Amino acid sequence: MDDAITIWREALKEAQHPRHQAVWLLFSEGSDPKSAARLLADHQAEVIPWLLEILDTPALYDEGSFGNNLAPANAVGVLGKWQVLEAVPRLLHILETEDPETLVYDHTATALEAMGPGALEPLLAFAEACNEEDLHVTLASILSQIGMGDERIYRWVLKVFNQQKRDHAV
Repeated sequence: MDDAITIWREALKEAQHPRHQAVWLLFSEGSDPKSAARLLADHQAEVIPWLLEILDTPALYDEGSFGNNLAPANAVGVLGKWQVLEAVPRLLHILETEDPETLVYDHTATALEAMGPGALEPLLAFAEACNEEDLHVTLASILSQIGMGDERIYRWVLKVFNQQKRDHAV
C-alpha cells in the first residue's frame, strides 16, 4: 500500500494525529472544499503540503480508493479557495489527464477560476500549447473568468469559439 495512504489511514484512527481533522474533512462523504478550507485555515502552512501530497498520490483518484476518490477533489477545492499558486501545474495536469466527467476535474476548473489573475500566465501558456480541442473549451471558460479585460485572453477565447464545430461545446 502507498505510504501516503497509510499515513491518512493512521490519522483517521488516532485523534491526536496532526492530520486527524484534515482526514475527516477531505476524505469523508458529504465533506466539501469550502467548509474544509474554512476549518483548516488556521493551519494552512502545515496543510498545504498534505493537499499537494494527495494530488500526487495516483491511487487516491481511483474509484473505490480510500475516501472513494473524494480527497483529490476536496484538496483541489481547498487549494483554490486558498489561492495556492504553486498548485497550478498540478491542477493543469489534472485537467489534461482526468476524465471531464469526474468530480476532481470539475473542482479543478473551479479552483483555477478561484485563483484569479495569479494563475493567468501559466494557464494561458498551457492553453496556447494544448492540442486537445475538448480541453480548449474548459480552458477558454476558465481564462474568460480570470482574464477579463486582457486582450490576449479575448483573442484566444475568440479563436476557440470560432473553431468549435459542435454548438453544445460553446
